[in-house]
Amino acid sequence: MDDGPAAAVGAGRLPLVFLHGNPTSSFLYRGVIRRLRPQRRCIAPDLPGFGRSSTPPRPLAPEAHAEVIAALLDALRLDAYVLVAHDWGGPIGLAAARRRPQALRGLVLANTFAWPVPGVAGWRLRLFSLLAGSAAAALASRCCDAFLTLGLRIAIRRRPLPAAVLDGYRGPFRQRKRRAAMHHMARALLGSRAFLAAVERDLVLFRDQPLLLCWGEHDPFIGAGERRRFAAAFSQHETLSIPHVGHFVPEDAPETMADAVSAWLQGGPC
Repeated sequence: MDDGPAAAVGAGRLPLVFLHGNPTSSFLYRGVIRRLRPQRRCIAPDLPGFGRSSTPPRPLAPEAHAEVIAALLDALRLDAYVLVAHDWGGPIGLAAARRRPQALRGLVLANTFAWPVPGVAGWRLRLFSLLAGSAAAALASRCCDAFLTLGLRIAIRRRPLPAAVLDGYRGPFRQRKRRAAMHHMARALLGSRAFLAAVERDLVLFRDQPLLLCWGEHDPFIGAGERRRFAAAFSQHETLSIPHVGHFVPEDAPETMADAVSAWLQGGPC
């Protein structure tokens, strides 16, 4: 998706690049983009194997996803942009930005991470990776799309979800062969330590960029510890903690998130 007034870029209004995580797509950001696109160019790609993207021969590792996004940013000739990222979109987007770090002018992060899963403190993510990335989970998803169904049930607190919304999330995974991407990314939480360690090491490249944290307080997977680590890693940051919101902040609170981003842009990155 590439929407909104491209002319706004010439007027000094930075475009927004939205990156989703697992097991979602750019569909996750539809409500946020709807409110921001009258003033901003909004670019929301689907990672390979997710959403409307093509299906690669085999699921990609996070570093390969980052290479795809970096190539996309180059192809779009984005010399200045703001990254909006959720879940795996955080480390993938930050890794992609390392190719031209001067182009990244700000970040909006929602319930994400940029480092290897910690030990005891990250027990929920470790357990999730072990269970959701297992062969048994992959088989259950291949048979009845269990991973996505259960994930939406646990991590989205807004109820009831309209049938059209559920269809928007499930549609890209109707083909059984596409469901492997979800489990591959789940396993990568524990299997991509070198990649995630490099992302954490290179956070210093962006330390002085303005950061807005939009954090759901009732996330069963990524908690306040990750939010505090981001706040400590950046010299200038603002935090919006949203009560009664789960992991999928753009789904649970799109208006709240969009309004916060709009106000933050006016007072910061431009």
